[in-house]
Amino acid sequence: MPDIRHLMNIPEDDRNQIFRLFAIRLRLWKGEPLPDVEQQFWDTIYSQVPRWAFFRRQQISDDDLHAQEQAEQDTAEALEVLLADADQVSIREKDGVREFSATFDLTKGQPSTERKRSWWERVFSRKRIPEK
Repeated sequence: MPDIRHLMNIPEDDRNQIFRLFAIRLRLWKGEPLPDVEQQFWDTIYSQVPRWAFFRRQQISDDDLHAQEQAEQDTAEALEVLLADADQVSIREKDGVREFSATFDLTKGQPSTERKRSWWERVFSRKRIPEK
């Protein structure tokens, strides 16, 4: 995986393809069958860079697999807590990569930002009715 600073400089579509490869490799590690489109994507990339270190790690130990599953569970729990108070959440999936967006109304439940006037400001600012 590229360094996160470098990864953020990669165009979004290319970055999502990298994420897609990692998601496919996770499925392979878990022994899950791949849909045809994912297998084709995997095979195409592999044919272009078969010596890439990424493709050398086709299997992992049971301990590594357990650690991976624990990391996925911890991430899901953290996202659930993070998004619990969101006013709006949207999730979109494209090419096997899920993206989410959340909107929070940070002013909800807060008192008005308008300063409350003191009693003397309220009394003395009243319009006076002229005497006849």
